[in-house]
Amino acid sequence: LKLDREYQVALVGTPNREYLWVLSRVPHLDEATLQAELEYARTLGFDVDRVVRSAPLPGA
Repeated sequence: LKLDREYQVALVGTPNREYLWVLSRVPHLDEATLQAELEYARTLGFDVDRVVRSAPLPGA
């Protein structure tokens, strides 16, 4: 759906808008960047209120 210019953050979703992922090369994505990605996903019709945040893997 979207890839930033530095290839650090990618927004991936399914065509039926059921699933959405915000992928980051860094373990801790800053809140402003995350909110910007979610807002963009909202404009595409994703229900971002259903997004579940996951913790980074141990050692990340």
